[in-house]
Amino acid sequence: MALDIKTLLLMNLITSIAALITMSSLWKQHHKRYKGLSLWLLNVIFQAISIILFVLRGIIPDFFSIPLANLALQV
Repeated sequence: MALDIKTLLLMNLITSIAALITMSSLWKQHHKRYKGLSLWLLNVIFQAISIILFVLRGIIPDFFSIPLANLALQV
């Protein structure tokens, strides 16, 4: 099985969505106890958005996908 960049991005997208689901359920259970959990959830959301934008590269204009994905990773 040959791995190309699209396969790696798709696997990263699946992992990112799983992390987002896990982190959101942890936030829902413990957001009152741990104040920094909201920042972690926000970080995971931005990472998922950036991977989605990278996967959509070629479907949406590169002007939007590349700079916005890089900006989301830097936040």
